[in-house]
Amino acid sequence: MRCNPAYDLAIITRGARRPFQMADGFDRLLEEYREAGGAPVTRTDVHVHELCLIAGYYRYSLRGEHPHRPPEVYNQLRGLLSRVEKAVE
Repeated sequence: MRCNPAYDLAIITRGARRPFQMADGFDRLLEEYREAGGAPVTRTDVHVHELCLIAGYYRYSLRGEHPHRPPEVYNQLRGLLSRVEKAVE
């Protein structure tokens, strides 16, 4: 089974506005990953997986199977969608 590096990186960032509490945390993560010999991964690749992860968290929160309430997870999903939309403009 092959690992998807964009998915792995999405698990690390989980849609955070500032990964690692740094304004350029996302870019630094991608840069460090490439320098360490990782496969080419784009922001878009990671964002797609982040969106899937957060959407799954939202589904679980609606069922009461996630530690955060649905409005909190929904707001996280909306924020991520907004950032992704700005990134592709």
